[in-house]
Amino acid sequence: MKKPGLLVIFILMMYSVAFAQDQKFNLPKKRVHEKAILGFDNKPEKEVYDIQLYADSLIYRSNGSFESYRYEKIKYIDVNDGSYAGLGAGVGAGIMLISSLFSILQVSSDPDSSLRNDAGLRVAGFTLGGAGFGALIGFAFPKRQTYYLHY
Repeated sequence: MKKPGLLVIFILMMYSVAFAQDQKFNLPKKRVHEKAILGFDNKPEKEVYDIQLYADSLIYRSNGSFESYRYEKIKYIDVNDGSYAGLGAGVGAGIMLISSLFSILQVSSDPDSSLRNDAGLRVAGFTLGGAGFGALIGFAFPKRQTYYLHY
């Protein structure tokens, strides 16, 4: 009967070699980007499109054709890592919620005015509107992240 221990050790060694090779460079977790800026030691920055990251090199589109670079030649990669839409939504919702609740407190403390029955629905509507408006503003600002490839 064969021992399964050797097979397990072999699989673990192959996995660790592949993992160590992939971790040799400080790369973004996302492996495909629409646009990036490549920085070099002794050359000007280069703006590239449709970039795909692999274990030891990257491929990108430039001037209609695909080109590649090995990571040893690149100092850093600057990529778009999303936007600030979530932050904007949270800030917008918070501002509108606080201002709506403050308005309710003002009306409830005034003896000459009274609250309508749909005040809670109006607060929810203003809060959702503030979240939507904040998300639109946050979406306009991209979140850039620079990855220096060599530690």
